[in-house]
Amino acid sequence: MMFFRKIMTSMSLMLVATFLLTACSNKNNSTTEILDKSGDNKTKIALLIQDKSENKTNFDAAESIIASKEYQREKMDNSNVDIKLFKLPKNYNENEEEVSKIFGDIEKDKDINVLVVSSNEAGLTKYVKGLKGKRKDVLTISANLADNDDELINTFDLNFKNMDVNKAKRVVDFSNSLGAEFFYYFVDEGQKSDKKTKETIDLMKKTAFENSMPIVEIVVPDNLDRYGKKMLVSNKIDELIMEKGKEINVFAFNQDYDDILLSKVIKNGIYISEFSSPNIDKKMLNYFGIGYLSRNSEDYGWMNTQIINYLGKYGIERHIGSIGALQEPFVLQFAIELGISMNAKEQAVSKAYNSYYLEKISNIRCNISSGFINKKSGVGNFKYVIPDQISY
Repeated sequence: MMFFRKIMTSMSLMLVATFLLTACSNKNNSTTEILDKSGDNKTKIALLIQDKSENKTNFDAAESIIASKEYQREKMDNSNVDIKLFKLPKNYNENEEEVSKIFGDIEKDKDINVLVVSSNEAGLTKYVKGLKGKRKDVLTISANLADNDDELINTFDLNFKNMDVNKAKRVVDFSNSLGAEFFYYFVDEGQKSDKKTKETIDLMKKTAFENSMPIVEIVVPDNLDRYGKKMLVSNKIDELIMEKGKEINVFAFNQDYDDILLSKVIKNGIYISEFSSPNIDKKMLNYFGIGYLSRNSEDYGWMNTQIINYLGKYGIERHIGSIGALQEPFVLQFAIELGISMNAKEQAVSKAYNSYYLEKISNIRCNISSGFINKKSGVGNFKYVIPDQISY
């Protein structure tokens, strides 16, 4: 009997060890199929975007991403990535000759194996179709491209867009999960007539009711100058803290008040489930006096870490909410990182139809947790990119 027990114990230990080894092996394999390594295929990306004067957000993101990759290439022996920037001419639909020349240059460069295209104007799909007819070896990805869905689906291998949703529900829901007991929002008198603002307010009230959370509107008069408005907001928040305590969540539609809200978090420990913009990482870094280089200016994983570390010094945790990355530039960053990884690892295009695979790319290569859903039911090559909510 004792001998039998020893056998069973040994077998159990072996099974546990096997399970642990398998789990570790799977984790390593999961990381290996995503991260760069020395044996990877060399990737050269043609990044086609508008000029800064026509799309500053994308252009700034592109410059930052390219600077980051150049820095990695200088510091890492195993970097096999090169990004070549192609700028579209202004009003490119009226300048077919110059656009055709750009695509001709891309076609002739046999080192290019990935094309990422982003623009807030339609009209580029015909050029991409022409390129694909001659260069079937090039993986084509669109990132927030303005052409209609069917054109994109039938032209590009993969397509990604950010989802434009009303933030009202997530702002109120997240304030509840952070621990706030009251929800206050500041809205300028002139903003109340804006249709989108009215829709947001109505949905915030509805969501607060569903959460049994008291919600109060505070109108900032238009007859005050900018300084007067900010003083009113600051003083009113102080009054609310005196009256209700620190368990209040404050939201403001006007971005001018972001710095006031930040100061109240640091000084008083109130809750801010989201600022005027879904992500204000750069504004927070500037406010906290945290410097950053151009190559870090679109690295939201890095910026989020800096902010968390800074707030941790003040003992502040889970008092500020945000979307993990500003959506529009992040979609471009994600598309580039996906293209690099897929070419480097010789992945089939259909691999990227799998949302779990895309989540791993976002987590491991971009340091941002994101969700991915099909833009059209049953169509795998067109997805919305949705960065997760985070708390600092």
